[in-house]
Amino acid sequence: MLTGGEPLAQTESSALIDALRADDRRVHIESNGTIPVELPPDVWLTISPKERLHPAMARRANEVKLIVEGRVPEEWLASFAGRGVPVFLQPEGNKPANVTIALEAAKAAPDRYRLSLQIHKFIGVP
Repeated sequence: MLTGGEPLAQTESSALIDALRADDRRVHIESNGTIPVELPPDVWLTISPKERLHPAMARRANEVKLIVEGRVPEEWLASFAGRGVPVFLQPEGNKPANVTIALEAAKAAPDRYRLSLQIHKFIGVP
């Protein structure tokens, strides 16, 4: 799993992806989708848009993770419409108000949203 900051902004990311695949490892990338990068079809791509999104990366996404902070950022949904990609709602910081918003949205539209919780934070694992 390559994540943290923007993994595709790292000049070595392509070489790392190639090395992991050559070692028969599954590769999963979480990206904000700002940098268009050609990825092999077996690389799983989660897009978590923040400020902007490149259309090619939206088209390539296997799933979407929206950060819920005071609201569900539904303005991103049009970029992924009609593709049937799963949309996960992750409450920012596991703050109770954000958890409630994400949970209510997921319950109201279970065919549209899935809830994604950072369990390690709930159980006190850093």
